[in-house]
Amino acid sequence: SFWDVYWHLPRETRGYGPAFVGALYTVKYYKEHGITEEEAEERLRYYANRFGTVVNNFCNKHGITMTQQQFDAMVCLSYNCGDAWVRETDGVLYNALASGATGAQLLYAFSLWSKSSSYNTKGLIERRMAEGNLYLNGVYGTKMPDNYSYVLFDANGGMVKYSVQGYCKDEPATILVEPAESITGTNSKGETDTYTFDGWYTAISGGSKVELLDGSLPAGTTLYAHWND
Repeated sequence: SFWDVYWHLPRETRGYGPAFVGALYTVKYYKEHGITEEEAEERLRYYANRFGTVVNNFCNKHGITMTQQQFDAMVCLSYNCGDAWVRETDGVLYNALASGATGAQLLYAFSLWSKSSSYNTKGLIERRMAEGNLYLNGVYGTKMPDNYSYVLFDANGGMVKYSVQGYCKDEPATILVEPAESITGTNSKGETDTYTFDGWYTAISGGSKVELLDGSLPAGTTLYAHWND
């Protein structure tokens, strides 16, 4: 199908950084010849306008009126990530925006769009937090503010759909990442048993149980799921 071909095309960035998908010969051309400042400027304006239209259409569909800072934050996110979030009608970001979410819910939704090659990366998480700061507070910048943070999650033998949560340290946040309620494994007697989720801890075994996210956790801390027999 078209999408099978699309997702296997080479992915590069050119100019001011939007993701560019093209055939091998096209990618090779830009690698060898580069791109002029004029071409880069033209592509910048093209994608800014394109994603501006995407955000406006989303707002019109849901009867939303965004402020300029909110609109700018969403265009910035879309410029970097693309507009797949618009098609994920059951997605966390889609529903957060459609419902007018703010605070912890909004930062969580933004932080989920931080994967590169299936892994959450520090640079992308911090960029999402900067965009979240713009959306919520109107602060234009490229760095994650000092009062923002994030944690990563390890299902520790279980399964989890999402593995990161951004939040504001000034407003302790409930953990929104949830693994499957139970898993099946082998107990010490070699028998098959069911294990239920006990909570998130600071170590694979032992450690301290964490129920609220606040300033006591260094940015990038990994929390591990613990399971009870």
